[in-house]
Amino acid sequence: MLHLFVADSRSERLNGNVLAKLTGCSERVMSHWLKYLREQGLVSGDGQGDMNVLLTLSPKGIQAIENRLNDLQALGHDYVIHRNSLNRRDQVNR
Repeated sequence: MLHLFVADSRSERLNGNVLAKLTGCSERVMSHWLKYLREQGLVSGDGQGDMNVLLTLSPKGIQAIENRLNDLQALGHDYVIHRNSLNRRDQVNR
């Protein structure tokens, strides 16, 4: 889904064959994933697993990726705060 998100930001479209290569999975596995993502309403395009159809994230798919990116950003922020707290404590204890 992240590859589709980035492609969308570049006004590009990817098909299942390209996604399989980018992710390093077999075309058979990618075909199953495409069917699943379509059933979940996350991808627009082919719901039959046709690897040649151009795909795009649905609004629901875009929102899911944006939510995950926000979660990661918050996690990174919390990590930096925690690391800085440990560094200050180490400096005080020296």
